[in-house]
Amino acid sequence: MSHGGIISIGLPFQATRSGAGLLYLPLLGGIRSRASRNAVDSLKAIAERLRNVCIENLPYAEVIRRYDSKDTLFYCDPPYLNTEHYYGDTFTQNDHRPLFELLHGIKGYAIVTHYQNSLYDDLYKGWNKYTYESFKGSHKSTGESKPRTIEALFTNIKIVKNRSLFNENILV
Repeated sequence: MSHGGIISIGLPFQATRSGAGLLYLPLLGGIRSRASRNAVDSLKAIAERLRNVCIENLPYAEVIRRYDSKDTLFYCDPPYLNTEHYYGDTFTQNDHRPLFELLHGIKGYAIVTHYQNSLYDDLYKGWNKYTYESFKGSHKSTGESKPRTIEALFTNIKIVKNRSLFNENILV
């Protein structure tokens, strides 16, 4: 479940909007033709890594109920508090608690990202929490520095830091 959020996976990629989707271009330095060639060369590794990954466009509750198993990892990036109206009626302010209740009872694993706030600190108390400072990406800057915020990553698993998407056994 993602509403515009991007998980950082430690690869040299940047995401830029292109029409309705996202276009990924590598940030490897040098001229764009070399960067494009490197991106194409990376596709085989990316395809292999994502071979058994399922990406759905369904309501979050249906996805969690349908796919929950001891081998499932749910990455959830719900809309930030008080911004739910930007996403129509697909996720409202009243969905934050039911999402937690579903995730609290799963057999598998969950990662939930959000700006740090008291509601999520309360809901996900007892889960592993990782925080980091970031910029508010949606802020339209006109010369002044972008405002910073604290992002929180809540998990029901411990995460090994500094591992590549392509490494095996990234969870402990």
